[in-house]
Amino acid sequence: MIQSIKITKYIRKFLLNNEELQKNVRPTNIFPLVANANTNFPYIVMQRTGVRANYSKAGLIDDNVTIEIICVSNDYSQSIDIAQEVRNTLDAKRFRDEDIFIDNIEIESITEEWAENAYLQRLVFNMSIRDTEE
Repeated sequence: MIQSIKITKYIRKFLLNNEELQKNVRPTNIFPLVANANTNFPYIVMQRTGVRANYSKAGLIDDNVTIEIICVSNDYSQSIDIAQEVRNTLDAKRFRDEDIFIDNIEIESITEEWAENAYLQRLVFNMSIRDTEE
């Protein structure tokens, strides 16, 4: 069974394994959907923004999944460094873990903005999620 709904759980796990990223972002500051109230900078928020299933006559082939990762800091340079480490961790990579096989991760876009007294680096990734039994 393809486990696309669990994607942010696994992406968080992969980010937590990046020692360079942990130099800037505490493990407790990587969140799904929304940061906890009163979270100190810097932090990362991520969300699954789309899942599209691909079928053949034989059935489900894979899911194409889009996730958005937002790196937030009150320091512009630090926000860029964090975003670069996120990209280094995920772009052009494949991961197999427990019940998920993440294939063909590709960066779709990287944008930046200023909001609520913070610098935001927004990275959007597309990936293919396959059945681990293939």
